[in-house]
Amino acid sequence: MQSSIVTIGVFDGLHLGHREVIRQTVDYARGIKRKSVLLTFKPHPQEVIANKKVELITSYKQKKELIAKLGIDIYKELEFNSSFASLSAEGFVKRVLIDKLRIEALILGANYRFGKDEQGDAQLIRKLAKRYNFEAVIVPSLKINEQVVSSSLIRSFIKQGDFQQANKFLGRDWKIYGEVFRDSERGRSLGYPTANLRYPPEILLPQGVFAAEIILDSTNEKKKGVVNIGKRPTFSPQAKEKNLEVHIFDFQKELYGDKIGLILRHKIRNEQRFSSKEELVQQIKKDEQEAKKYFLKFGK
Repeated sequence: MQSSIVTIGVFDGLHLGHREVIRQTVDYARGIKRKSVLLTFKPHPQEVIANKKVELITSYKQKKELIAKLGIDIYKELEFNSSFASLSAEGFVKRVLIDKLRIEALILGANYRFGKDEQGDAQLIRKLAKRYNFEAVIVPSLKINEQVVSSSLIRSFIKQGDFQQANKFLGRDWKIYGEVFRDSERGRSLGYPTANLRYPPEILLPQGVFAAEIILDSTNEKKKGVVNIGKRPTFSPQAKEKNLEVHIFDFQKELYGDKIGLILRHKIRNEQRFSSKEELVQQIKKDEQEAKKYFLKFGK
């Protein structure tokens, strides 16, 4: 195998900082006519190291699709398990980067850490680069308004319903993708038909009611509507899984089996439990009015 130019990371969200690291990797490789390689992991390393679920900004499938548009030659998704977690930074460099990928240069974001106990920081990488004869390029962290662009910060914006900030740090609109499936059709019985969305289980979903743009995959049309994400406390107080329901304004077509994308634009309210069906219907009317008011004012 020809020597390669490698970058490593989780790259969740593929935000502006990630894109700069990838851009430099691609440019470096093209400049010396080598292959660019991106190494990423599944599941998120913290799920193995800290034994906690990490809700992702982008699904594994969406991340791969976004990276494919950035010019990387080889995309490798490595399974992150306990034996991987116990591998030292030097062990990873030797066994994976040197022996398998014949690395000529490693491009890393300044805050990225890898190897057991996250030993693999910028300082150690520079030492290992000298020892194993490859170049280390450490890309400085990107900042917006003095804040470092990071996946954890973007997750906090999304959870708060601050999609404007999340999108600014991502450098694009944050989107949720899923497939419409047939459910109880309770929305129809309330006079507000909804599309129930089956979504990738790994993704982050903020709870509440939101004004949203809806992209219909089959026609690429963009509609507007209201999205409810939560556990339907009025009807299913014991529910554990989040449901994702979409009411599209002035739209009657059946969407079962179709794929749709959602861009959440504005949080209308938190999810709440209502004492009667009538009370819920009154609130849904108010939600619809507020969403329409938002779109009238901001256009999106």
